[in-house]
Order: sequence, then C-alpha cells, then structure tokens
Amino acid sequence: MHGGDRTEALAVHPAEGDGVEIDIKIKKEKCCKRTGEENPLKRREKRTFLIAALLLLALGLGACGGKKQDDGGGKEGAKSEQAAKSSDSYFEWNGDKISSLSEEGAKQKTLTIPAKCKGFTDHIFLLRENSVEEVRFESDEDIPLDGAFTQSSVKKVQLPVKLTKIGDADFQHCESLEEIEVPASVTEIGNFAFAYDGALKTVKFAGEGVQKLGDNAFQNCKALKDITFPDTVTEIGKNCFLDNTALSTVRLPQDIKKIGGYAFAGSGVTSVYVPEKVTLESIEHSSFAALLDTTTAYVVEGSWFDQNYDSGMLEGVFDKKEYYDGK
Repeated sequence: MHGGDRTEALAVHPAEGDGVEIDIKIKKEKCCKRTGEENPLKRREKRTFLIAALLLLALGLGACGGKKQDDGGGKEGAKSEQAAKSSDSYFEWNGDKISSLSEEGAKQKTLTIPAKCKGFTDHIFLLRENSVEEVRFESDEDIPLDGAFTQSSVKKVQLPVKLTKIGDADFQHCESLEEIEVPASVTEIGNFAFAYDGALKTVKFAGEGVQKLGDNAFQNCKALKDITFPDTVTEIGKNCFLDNTALSTVRLPQDIKKIGGYAFAGSGVTSVYVPEKVTLESIEHSSFAALLDTTTAYVVEGSWFDQNYDSGMLEGVFDKKEYYDGK
C-alpha cells in the first residue's frame, strides 16, 4: 500500500432497536500533505461521513414514524375493543337479554344498552342500588322494554327510533324522570306506562304514530303541565291522566274515538279544545270530572261535537260550551 492510499469500509445493517446502525471504518494511512491544499482523501472522508449521517437520519426517522403509525392504529383498535367490552361488562346477562346491572355498571351515571341486547328479564335498575341518570340505546332497532326501567332513578332515556310499543309499567314509578320523547314508530303506550312519575314535565311525540294510550298510562304525573297529542290517537284509556293537577288545557286528537272513564278526572284541566272533525264513539260522564273547577269544551260551531253536546253520550260531560275557530 502506497503512502498516499487509504482503505475505507462503509457497513449498513439493522440495529437491535427501532433505528438503523451504520458503521464506518476507515483505516488511516500515512498521507502526503501538499502545501496550501487540502488532502483529497480528507474531502472524501468528509463526504462519506455526511452521506452516512443523512442516510442514518432518513432511515431512522422512517422506522420510528412507521412504528408510531402502527402503534396509533393498534391503540385505537384496542380502545374500541376495550370500550365494547366495558359496555357489556356493565350488565349481567341471561343469553342475549340483560338481567341486571353489574357492580361496575351501577356506578355509572350514563349507560348505553349494547346493540346485542334483545330484551330484559327483570326490572334491571331496581335490583341493585345505582347512580345511573341517563340511558341510551346503541341500536335503533325495536326491542321489548319488559319493564326494565320500573322504579329506576333515571332522569332521561333516549329510546330506539324504531321502537313500536312502550309496554305496561315500563316506566312506572320513575320518580326522577323529567322528560321523554316517544319515537314516531310507537303505536301504543301501555297501561301504567308512566304512572306515578312525579317529576315528569314534558312528553314529546316525535311523529304521528301513537294510536292508543292505555289505562292509567300517565296517572299521577303531577308535574306534567302540557301534552300535545298526535292526531292519530284514537283511544285514551280510563284513568289515563287521573290526578294530574298541573295539567290545565287539553286539545283532543282529531281521530279520537274513545275516552275512558275518569281519563282526566281530578286533574287541573279546565279547558278542552275539540277539533272540528272529532266524532266520538264513546265517552264517560266521569271522563273530565273535576274536583272544584268547571270544565269548558271549546267546539267549532256546527261540528258533530256542537250538534251532540246536549244529548246522548255528551250530555253532562262538560260544565259549559264555548265556540272557537278550530285552530
């Protein structure tokens, strides 16, 4: 080997960690220096170091970035799986039906009923003391409620949009329930469905679907001040709004056919507005029996209700009659 020669070796190989390790081995040889001029081998050495450094930086960052991306996706997937597992674990199961809250579920303020749930085997909020205030459903599909919320302390429930029935006593004695929105797909509200819900102030109907309000469905809801019926309602059961003392004004649905005994008795109702198209098949003398105040029926002049007010089934139901424009 001549005096001005150098031997260089550049090795690139994977490291044990996430990056890339580059070994640069340079065997130093004696070099001749030229006066006033940098040795060409020195320049080549600098270039070699520079290229190696840039290569190391590029490969190292690429490896780290790829790992971070993979870890991010993995973490998101793990979180999603854990959330689903946690949601299921908030309940005790009997096959695909919920039988009770788990110990962990009872500690939650908000619960989501998993999509895999096909019903309930008991009053799930009654069996274990709990802190639940709000309940939602992951699925929009129809599901029998089976009295699941009876005597619960929930304040708000978001029902599935495809629900077809609120059954007997499904929300009975929910004394903290403040509002409920009935999905448009519901056709019937069962007996005692919301009876004795003392805090219930608002009942909203999302559409024109409900046809029947069962017996005692809203009995003793003393905070209920206003309710607007869908015109599709054909039957209001007996004792339906019995003792609802905050309720003062009612507008009957235009398709109404039957009003049961004591349906609005003992309530605060003093004004009943009757649409022009209403033609009843049955009504009881006790349907609007008031404790102290008089009850006035506001009717459209010349309508069926006006023509039959003083005879047959309508005789004596109301204390007096007044005319209005039907709007």
